Amino acid sequence: MTDETVLYENGNIKVTSSRFIVNGQTYVVSSFTSIKMLKQNRGIASFFFLITIGVGYFSYKFYSVNGLSDSWPFILATAITFWIGTLFKPYYFVSIVSSSGLFSAVKSTDKDKIVAIIDALNQAIVNNSK
Repeated sequence: MTDETVLYENGNIKVTSSRFIVNGQTYVVSSFTSIKMLKQNRGIASFFFLITIGVGYFSYKFYSVNGLSDSWPFILATAITFWIGTLFKPYYFVSIVSSSGLFSAVKSTDKDKIVAIIDALNQAIVNNSK
C-alpha cells in the first residue's frame, strides 16, 4: 500500500493522490476520465439591469416634463445597476466525468478555489497513471 499525498485541502474538501473527498463523500480518482470547470451566470443581474434602466429612464422623462433638466436620476440608476451586478457573481463548478457518469462535486463563487481543486485533481490523475 502506498502513502497518499495530500494535494489540496480546504474545509470539507480534500484531494489526495488517490481520493477526492467532498462533504464526507469519497470518490476514487482512478475512476475519473475527465475534469473541467463549468460556469453558471446568475440571470438575476440582467433583470436588475433592465428594471433599473427602465426606472432611470422614466425618472429622467418625469423630470424633463416637469421642467427639471437634471439627469441625476438616470445616472444614479445606472450606477446602482452596475453595483448590483457586481453582487451577483457567477457560480463555478468542478464537473467530473467518471466511469459512473457525470457529476458536479463542488460549487463556489470563488473561481480560484475551483481552479485549485481542478489542478489538484488533474495532478492526482497524472500520479495514478504512472
